[in-house]
Amino acid sequence: MKVLVACGWPRGVGAAVHAGRLSAALRARGIVVRGVAVGDQGVADPELQVLEPESRESVTERLSRAVREPVEIGHAEDPSAAVALLALRDEGRVTRVVSTVHHLEGHAEREAEERERRAVQESDVVVCASRWWADRIRSEFGVEATVVPHGVEAARFAGYGADRAAAGQVMGWGQRPVVLTLGGVQQRKGSRTLLEAFARARSRLGRGSLLVVAGPTEASEFRTAWLEDAERLGLAVGDADAPRDACDVIELGPVDAERMPLLYRATDVVATPSTREGFGLGALEAAAAGVPNVLSDLPAFREHHVDEQSCLMVPVGDSGPLAIALVRAIREAPLRERLVEEGRRVAMSLSWDVSARSHESIYRDLLTGI
Repeated sequence: MKVLVACGWPRGVGAAVHAGRLSAALRARGIVVRGVAVGDQGVADPELQVLEPESRESVTERLSRAVREPVEIGHAEDPSAAVALLALRDEGRVTRVVSTVHHLEGHAEREAEERERRAVQESDVVVCASRWWADRIRSEFGVEATVVPHGVEAARFAGYGADRAAAGQVMGWGQRPVVLTLGGVQQRKGSRTLLEAFARARSRLGRGSLLVVAGPTEASEFRTAWLEDAERLGLAVGDADAPRDACDVIELGPVDAERMPLLYRATDVVATPSTREGFGLGALEAAAAGVPNVLSDLPAFREHHVDEQSCLMVPVGDSGPLAIALVRAIREAPLRERLVEEGRRVAMSLSWDVSARSHESIYRDLLTGI
């Protein structure tokens, strides 16, 4: 069986991580897999081959040029990749198309909305990482999605050698209290709410507390508003190359997969105040690394996490409770110990091998039914 796991553009960082880790796990099971991503922004996984498009070349055109031999399964990680693979299926170069729908974006643009619709309604199988999103897809599109949770490389994150002090030294911020958030500056990630919560909590988090934003960030009206918020709140924002002692907030940009265990180890709490999530892989990786999580109270998170046990959950869009939770996760030692222990237990219960087995079963059922 030959499988092509593809990321198009635009895409979330989580889609690229899922593509890379799933590709590796499928390959370990003896399946011939090629993982590709069109464009390199936000792709930081060695399992993915970056396909740089020619000038003005679409995702469909770039993937079409890249597929030189017939592929039995084309697995799309985002709507633009799904549309490209559906075109290849129509040409007979891909036998079946599987689409992972991490979450529904609810695009205002008609073209993006149509890509999302086609990914759901025209793929041979739709996969979701959570039951909640599978139910949403059934109610909104009349499509039955298969639920396959992501895996977690728990041993890799738990077994990272450096302690907090050493990791912080490598990252350049030492033992300053650090709040980490993943996914760049985005409205969906609750970036403005977190910025305000961080400003409210700074005096209680500890001297020199630092907010670190990892992931690609594009120029947008939302980011402009976020920067204006930072100025209003008296927070100095710097990029990855800025002197650490001159910043209250650092935008790291994309982080290579190999450096993620170091980043987690150099962190005191991971905050994910999202308005919408499909699974929350970053939170589980952080938990495996022994870092407590503060999460929005979202259905996808509640499928694996329990408030006050494996995480702290806060209302969506409310900076007050979020600020309190950040302080508690760092400063209340008994609570922190419980969050770390229970969070790690949850992370250890999910593996990429189990996820790959489920995907392999989906692929073989599709091909058997031809």
